[in-house]
Amino acid sequence: MSLLQNLTEDQKKAVNHSKGHLQIVACPGSGKTEVVSRRICMLIKNGATPKNIVAFTFTNKAAEELKGRIRGKLQEEFNDKADIGDMFIGTIDAFCLLLLKELEPKYRSYDVLDEAQRTAFVNRWYGNRKDIGIRLLPLSRKNITGRTLGKWETIEMFCKSADIVTLEGIDTSKLTDRRFAECYKQYRKLLDDEFLFDFSTVIRTLVELLKDN
Repeated sequence: MSLLQNLTEDQKKAVNHSKGHLQIVACPGSGKTEVVSRRICMLIKNGATPKNIVAFTFTNKAAEELKGRIRGKLQEEFNDKADIGDMFIGTIDAFCLLLLKELEPKYRSYDVLDEAQRTAFVNRWYGNRKDIGIRLLPLSRKNITGRTLGKWETIEMFCKSADIVTLEGIDTSKLTDRRFAECYKQYRKLLDDEFLFDFSTVIRTLVELLKDN
């Protein structure tokens, strides 16, 4: 079966694209995953080494689906290259954690929290913990309308704000909300103490490591 069989002209162009960036914009169910899987197979067919290919997905489930499609296409095209080998197909945070563990031994015992685990983690430290002297939350518990936020809304607001600070590399000493700045500082320390990352900190940690070395 040809890698271009049963594709539209635009899809064929995407599969054959060889130089520069390419953005594929299409609605759900239009065949984006199929095009990406065929494009990866085309790269391998044209001589690319699987270990030099990285394919990011948003979820582990999507990664498994993409792996299956690629293996199937490779099996159809050439049996001797049906193994995806060291090709990385997965989420961005998983890729960052993999590189960190390869580059820096101290991160080999770290793990990444998913959203549900992160919420539970923050909830553990919500409010005053006089026994250990930590006050992670509550923050300012009012939104811009002046309505007082509930506990879970406060935690959600904190996590979103923390992600912005982390991913943008904002200097916390310049934040006007000093309560949030202190909470954020404590949060990052708690993650390190328990050998954990969240989605944004694992990305930022890798970026900073690559910049420094």
